[in-house]
Amino acid sequence: MEDKKKIRISLSTFFLILALIVIICMGYLVVKLYNDKNNETNKVSELNTKINDLEKSINTLSNNMNNTSNESSSNVQTNTTTNTSKNTTASKEIINLDSTYGKAISDYIESIWVGPEAYTDCIAEFSNIKSAPKDYLAVCASFKLMRKVGENIYTEKSKFSEFNNSLIELFGNDADGLITTSNIEKVFFVEKNSDGTYHFSGFDGSETSGTDYIINKIEKQDNIFYVTQYEHKYTLDEMVIDLENGESTHRHIYDRNDRLILNTTITAVQDGNTTSYKEYDENGTEVDSIQNLLLSNYLNKLSVRSIKLEYNSNNQFNMVSNELQ
Repeated sequence: MEDKKKIRISLSTFFLILALIVIICMGYLVVKLYNDKNNETNKVSELNTKINDLEKSINTLSNNMNNTSNESSSNVQTNTTTNTSKNTTASKEIINLDSTYGKAISDYIESIWVGPEAYTDCIAEFSNIKSAPKDYLAVCASFKLMRKVGENIYTEKSKFSEFNNSLIELFGNDADGLITTSNIEKVFFVEKNSDGTYHFSGFDGSETSGTDYIINKIEKQDNIFYVTQYEHKYTLDEMVIDLENGESTHRHIYDRNDRLILNTTITAVQDGNTTSYKEYDENGTEVDSIQNLLLSNYLNKLSVRSIKLEYNSNNQFNMVSNELQ
């Protein structure tokens, strides 16, 4: 009996201890849950406080922006009225590059950048003018005539006699009759009209390096012309005017940082007594206009020059300013 009693006491003690452990664990869990709930409640309160502060800041900023917008609107309206008044008197007319003014300006600027004086050095080594290469004399005569054309209203019809007279003006009477129409027709920037007269186009082929100029836009205000011109350097493996029928040379074009951007091939084509020149890109496609090709595909790589011209009462252009941007 005593043994059974001891066993019962021991079981009672065990369950008592187990109950105490369970109670303690439950108490711990209850306390923990309570503390967690309080913490979460505090966090929610803090977040609500921050949200309220942010809403206040947003409202303040919104009010400030509205005030600024209203002030700006008022200023814009005032400025618009002022600018409209200014623009009424300061508007510029766009000049068609193929118009009379457009062509005259193009020739005038070309005559300034590359005047005939640049070509007189090619004959300095000769004892007299009569021993100078005729094709080079044709280039000199062409630039002299181009300068004349550029200073007056543009004409696409220059007679051969005008080239001869220009050469005489440059080198005296000894130059009379030294060049022929064949020499003129070899100058790359001179093209023959169907009636036998000539006009200026392209670039000359008497140098193996130089700078080519492309006028892209002309604007006019009163008697002032504003010209946007793109520029690029080029080199030739051989002078174009030295090419015989079927022969070719290569032109290399560089950007404003002197980096190569384009290679073309120029080929001489003989047709009777006339030599023409065809130019091809790197894919072998004929290029109708190297200027248009550069403006279409390489515009952002070329140098830009702003030129200001005045057209005076004597029907002549005067350069007011030019700036390479």
